[in-house]
Amino acid sequence: MNVTKRLTATFSQLRAVTLATLMTAMLAPASHAVSTGNNLPDIGTAGLSALTLEKERMIGDISMRQIRGAYPLINDPVLQEHLESLGYRLVTATKQPIHPFKFFWVNENSINAFAFFGGHIGVHSGLYLHADSEGQIASVLAHEIAHVNQRHLARHIEAQMQNQPATLGAALGSIVLAVLAPQAGIAALQTTMAASQQMSINFTRKNEAEADRIGMQTLVAAGYDPYAAAEFFAKMAAQYRYVSKPPQFLLTHPIPESRVADAQLRAQQFPRKAYPVSVDFQFAKARIEARYSGKSSKVMVQEFQRRVDKKEGRLVDAAVYGLAIAQFDDGNAKQAAKTIAPLLKEYPRNLFVIDAITDIDMETGNAERAESRLNDFYQYMPNNQVITLNYANVLIKRNKADKAIELLNRFRVKHPEDMVALALLSDAYLKQGNTAQHYSVKADRLALMLQYEQAIAMLERALHATPDDNNIEIVKLEAKVRQYRNDLTRLKSL
Repeated sequence: MNVTKRLTATFSQLRAVTLATLMTAMLAPASHAVSTGNNLPDIGTAGLSALTLEKERMIGDISMRQIRGAYPLINDPVLQEHLESLGYRLVTATKQPIHPFKFFWVNENSINAFAFFGGHIGVHSGLYLHADSEGQIASVLAHEIAHVNQRHLARHIEAQMQNQPATLGAALGSIVLAVLAPQAGIAALQTTMAASQQMSINFTRKNEAEADRIGMQTLVAAGYDPYAAAEFFAKMAAQYRYVSKPPQFLLTHPIPESRVADAQLRAQQFPRKAYPVSVDFQFAKARIEARYSGKSSKVMVQEFQRRVDKKEGRLVDAAVYGLAIAQFDDGNAKQAAKTIAPLLKEYPRNLFVIDAITDIDMETGNAERAESRLNDFYQYMPNNQVITLNYANVLIKRNKADKAIELLNRFRVKHPEDMVALALLSDAYLKQGNTAQHYSVKADRLALMLQYEQAIAMLERALHATPDDNNIEIVKLEAKVRQYRNDLTRLKSL
């Protein structure tokens, strides 16, 4: 599905003061001790008195809602499926994850990945553009997962409480800001924590070393190349050694020579062997470059055509895929159909290919074929977001809103915060003529971006559109209005 509608507001709109105040309110001392029960080393138990797991999740949820409303996120089902598949493969390889992890994309060409409260991990699209393999991406994510599981941010906060408890709220806000936007975060930290000269940008050197060590264990347990971490570290260090303004990744993850050497030594404990090229990683990288790098589709057509002609890259099929995406985005769906045909034959079940051919079929008058193909896949992949959301989109465009609504509501049970699903569901209700539900779902989507006033306005429209004799629906909508008003009041009072 061609999802080019993205949140385009800049991060400067993110209200760090609100975050800081919110976090201060949430950090009231717990009334009882919390037992970790997770067999982590002693160092990992620090921070519990300052920030319980429950409070971490609460802060993480609020922070994520604010990020959705203020950050240029990528809501692309096929890229999201790829990122989650990679991320959960790593999480499964950890001994005991302490949070239900949530991975998301940030539409930024800069090289960065970050973790924050409640198991949220963001990946800048630029990270993929600079990585050579899925193993290198996995090494970065394994490192971030280790930060979360070891509760490094909570431990950092605990240490600051011991020194300067009065500035905890401001420190929390600036720490989160530093994780998301290092330059702004550094300034905030310098203002609120000027007396703490040993504070790092967001994690101490000790925490970074621990995350490297545990991340390596996770990387190997998940079946990835242990040398990938050292390769990526060395590449970043060499590429930006003499640059006055390094990328965000190096601001939050400094790479001294000792760190590269340590990664190499850890990798040498394992036998060196060949690892297969990940087709999905190469397709993801090509899709990001074609659609999210900021370059025009015409430029990308020329670039991918050059790579195809010269058979350039680790996987020529990825260049073919990128060319098809660029051709489609450039308005040449018929040529894109010819370009992608060999890939459909070679990778008939690959989600990247299925997603692309669906768009192409819909544009070239083959909507019935697209619907039939997706229906077949849906029978054995009913919970897959790429299949479900593409299928629902096709059904809506083919005036089968009732069936689309059924699929999307079923999907929503397990994915209540999926922004693409909510947008499609809102469209489906409108197509069905159910304006009340159309507005109600739009309200839910706005609430997920902390836009409660707009959400309440949408619910008022939904109530106005609901027949007077539909008492059950009126009661549901009124309850939701009260809920959002309470949430808004609570936020304003912080």
